[in-house]
Amino acid sequence: MSLLAFLMMSAITLLFAALLIFAVVPLGMYRQAAFAVLKRNFVGYFINPTGYVFLALFVVLTSFAAFWPNGFFASNLANFDQLATYLPYIMLVIIPAITMSTWSEEKRQGTDELLLTLPTTDTDIILGKYFASIFIFTVALALSQLWNVFILILLTQGELDVQLLLTNYLGFWFMGVSMLAIGMVASFLTNNLTVGFILGALFNAPLVFLDSVDTAISQVSWSGFLSEWSLLGRYEPFGRGLISLPSIIYFLGIAVLAIDLCLILIGRRHWVGAANAWQRGLHYLVRSAMIAVAVVSLTFITQNTVLNRVRIDTSEGRLSSLTSETREILTRLAGEKRDDGEAAEPIRIEAFVGGEVPAEYAQVRSDLLNLLREFDALGGKRLQVTLHNGVEPFSVEAQLAAKRFDIQPRRVVTRSQGTIREEELIMGAVFTCGLERVVVPFFEHGMPVEYELIRSISTVAREKRRTIGIVQTDARFQGGQVQLNLFQAAPVPKQLIVTDFEKQYQVESVDPSQEITLWIDDPDAEGGKRRKYDALIVVQPSSLGPEQLDNVVRAIRGGVPTAIFEDPYPAMLKRYLPGTAEPKSVDPQMAMLGGGRPEPKGDMRALWDLLHIAPVARINQFGNRDPYVIWQSYNPYPQIDDFTGTPEFVFVRNLMTNVAEKDRDSGLTLSAFPQDPLDPAATVATASLEELLLPYPGAIRKAEGKTDLEFIPLVQTGFAGTLSSTDLIESQGTTPERGPEDAYYTLAVRIRTSKEAAERLASAEPTGTEGEGEGAAEESAAEPTAPIDVIYVADVDCLTSQVAGLTSQPQSEGMTLRWQNRIFALNLIDSLTGETEYVTVRGRGQQHRTLKEMEAKTDSELRQVRELVRTFEREQRSAIEAAKEKQVGDLLDHLERVADAARPEGIPDAVDLALELTRDHGPYVSQRLRRGWAHLDLPADWNVQQPSRMTAISDSATGRHSRRGGWVAPADAGPEASRLVPRMLPRNR
Repeated sequence: MSLLAFLMMSAITLLFAALLIFAVVPLGMYRQAAFAVLKRNFVGYFINPTGYVFLALFVVLTSFAAFWPNGFFASNLANFDQLATYLPYIMLVIIPAITMSTWSEEKRQGTDELLLTLPTTDTDIILGKYFASIFIFTVALALSQLWNVFILILLTQGELDVQLLLTNYLGFWFMGVSMLAIGMVASFLTNNLTVGFILGALFNAPLVFLDSVDTAISQVSWSGFLSEWSLLGRYEPFGRGLISLPSIIYFLGIAVLAIDLCLILIGRRHWVGAANAWQRGLHYLVRSAMIAVAVVSLTFITQNTVLNRVRIDTSEGRLSSLTSETREILTRLAGEKRDDGEAAEPIRIEAFVGGEVPAEYAQVRSDLLNLLREFDALGGKRLQVTLHNGVEPFSVEAQLAAKRFDIQPRRVVTRSQGTIREEELIMGAVFTCGLERVVVPFFEHGMPVEYELIRSISTVAREKRRTIGIVQTDARFQGGQVQLNLFQAAPVPKQLIVTDFEKQYQVESVDPSQEITLWIDDPDAEGGKRRKYDALIVVQPSSLGPEQLDNVVRAIRGGVPTAIFEDPYPAMLKRYLPGTAEPKSVDPQMAMLGGGRPEPKGDMRALWDLLHIAPVARINQFGNRDPYVIWQSYNPYPQIDDFTGTPEFVFVRNLMTNVAEKDRDSGLTLSAFPQDPLDPAATVATASLEELLLPYPGAIRKAEGKTDLEFIPLVQTGFAGTLSSTDLIESQGTTPERGPEDAYYTLAVRIRTSKEAAERLASAEPTGTEGEGEGAAEESAAEPTAPIDVIYVADVDCLTSQVAGLTSQPQSEGMTLRWQNRIFALNLIDSLTGETEYVTVRGRGQQHRTLKEMEAKTDSELRQVRELVRTFEREQRSAIEAAKEKQVGDLLDHLERVADAARPEGIPDAVDLALELTRDHGPYVSQRLRRGWAHLDLPADWNVQQPSRMTAISDSATGRHSRRGGWVAPADAGPEASRLVPRMLPRNR
């Protein structure tokens, strides 16, 4: 792969050189004098050893500029962005070294008169010398390219974006073409090589230093405008892999203007000293000024018209190209007008982006800068982009962003050269249109930048947002508090996914204790009414009371599109959210007063029957469903210990490898996101996903019997197994026995009314009053009164900030976490509301080439460190276990001696102490406890049960108790047993 990349780069470089030679063939055919001058100057440059010195110096300087500063390895990107920053300053030295002898050497040696007496024109002489300079520069640039690419191949193990790197150097070539022409102007002004070198550098300096004009001009609009006309500013599209027409016109225009000045200078011998010299001079001055105006005007026109879209994105992943959906939105917004026919309000983007960022955030920053420029280029007059680049955390611009828009520096944890550090970064933007405003305080790692930009633009430009309602449940996704005891309450923060919803939708909280309003008056809507909620979100509906759940079911029956997330074991919210089959918590205030019962829960069978689904479950001894928790051994992150030891963290990917053996033998290809080929819109929410993480999920299946509802799977596992949620709840820290991996399970499904049934309902549907009126509560489990569209996900943890928010951090334990839970949730709601224009944009991943060799070495070092840490932890645990076992053994030996000496009647106090020990040291005392029982004088009809790891369990939050072993007295044991048994019940702690 490395050799292939290098050969490809070499071949394309030679092809470019061949094309350049072919371009000057007409010069040799029709302007032989010009070709002779070209050949003489090109060969003459390499006869002199000084030419080789400058070529070697150029290659060394460009290599240092590309790789030596720490920024290249800190960014971890295989590109020449750092070289582009320094190259204009290097060319201030190299370009004058090439052009200083163009004419001044001819004057010094007196050969200029010989050239001027040849049967040729001034134009032939100028073109010959100019093309010779271009060929010399091309040789130097080609050597630099091959050497630098060779280094990149070593650093990336051959995985290069060859097209991007070639475009980078094409931009350098165009930059050099313009600077060479300017350097030639300096050479025509003097016969001294040193003066020609200095003047060449001075004439090129303004175009180079315009990029740093913001250090002299504080006004952002002016400094930004001027920096766009610098050499580096016009090179910028080439740095992103774009061959841009405005940039090409700019560079070639400068070359044309400079060549015209050279023609004026070489031809002044004909008119200097003549009577009309000042008239000729004025004529040439005006001509040059008009050429300059033409170059500026043509560049400006191509940049601000449809001609700016004449660009080619050569990068392998199309890193700088917008999706077709984004282009359509921009085109639509650009053509919008107000009701009076005037142009719509302008959309303004003001972005604040820091300078140097850690390697973990380099891709996000690169995508943000590239896409902002792309939006600016394609957004037309309506879209106005102001970019504050290189903002430091304590600068005036940072203070402005914090004060006006609440864009604060984000403190992030990064790893640099093996050291974990905290840094402050600024990468935020504000979008305004009229009175509407959307602020993105920080562009995070887990959300595509293009989506964040186009969604924010569309949101502020839109007069009305769609409305979604989040039903209030014990999940408290919109924030709240949990009462811990009579005097203390703990706050529950708003989940990150809710913030994502609020950026796109009008989000309202829905009180399920009141009947949910389905329709509201709207004179602009068809029939004068519209649905109040475009979609509902219900997280853990099983935590609702009977009346609350009935109201939710009634809203679904009324046709409100709904996303339901129901979890048999919500591990991340276990502190306050009960599972599907778990009773609700006792109010801590009532529990402390010595009373209180768990609040009743609604009957989920009404919802399941309406949707014609059932959880994958077992039937317990009371005839109720005990939903299973799904587990599978597949783990794409084996380096992370928490995932390796907990197979209930279920990963699903677009291409699953954990299939049954018979399916593997048959070559089955399994996707976790099945698509409906007949109706792609039904599964659009998962069409572009690559990976999800669902911790401790349940599973669902289609119920038996005939129904008018369609059951469309959205997410499924590989070959997986089950685990009783009740056993898991009662295990309290230990893992009960898992069932075998025996089937594929559905984790998310879309349930909707078939087209035929929907047509029947539509013909009989009353206008805007579904589910309202007396007696509706009794019909909550009846057939739907409007077409149903529900997405049911058998997991809640996948939405929590603890899981979905992990991907906002660029790396964990040296790995990039790639699950797309936030995108999944947004896609679900978009598919329900019909606003699917962002789904493709969200699913688009922009992959950058990274330094694989450096990553491999870093991973190797981290692996060794992790192994050392694990070895230390194992030794530490062994030492602690040995110490605890010795301590417990000494205590039990003491109990044995006390029992032998006293031998009291009944059950002595030592038994209570032994039970307390089993709660704290269960894994260490089981063997010794058996020996301790042998010394106790127990009634013959008492049954001694072997205690498990936790002899007794107490949940102070819920007041539930579970006994896992201990003493069990027979039913006729008498009052003495009744007096003794309560002493062995677990105590609340």
